[in-house]
Amino acid sequence: MAKQVEKPEWARIAEAFEASGQTQREFVLAHGVQLSTLQEYADKIPGNSFPGFNVFINGKHYDALVLSRRTLWEVKTDDFEKHSPRSRNFFVSMKLPELQREAKLARECGYDFAIGVRSEAHRTALKIADPSLHVVIMDWC
Repeated sequence: MAKQVEKPEWARIAEAFEASGQTQREFVLAHGVQLSTLQEYADKIPGNSFPGFNVFINGKHYDALVLSRRTLWEVKTDDFEKHSPRSRNFFVSMKLPELQREAKLARECGYDFAIGVRSEAHRTALKIADPSLHVVIMDWC
């Protein structure tokens, strides 16, 4: 029988946020937690039209919108390269369907979709899993 491992607090908070349907600001106010790192990274996306806010398009909250380029962004702030290869593969397999869904929703509304990550290892893993994804290393963070 497999031993059940309790998820770290950050993972539980991230899952609760994703499931909430709230903006980051709404979630922080409702739950008294900080998501500041994610918002700080999203705010620094070059050309972000609404720093400090998520945007709600086609039923989905995106981390940023660059109107001048019609690009919606999803930001991933994980320290991906610090995890074991097994954990990296698991992470990508768990997040990939949602990223693909977000990209599809964005395209349906005439937007491009970009995923911001912090490392080459993370970018490479996502591109191997789905070469159609536009993955950018956030070197401004």
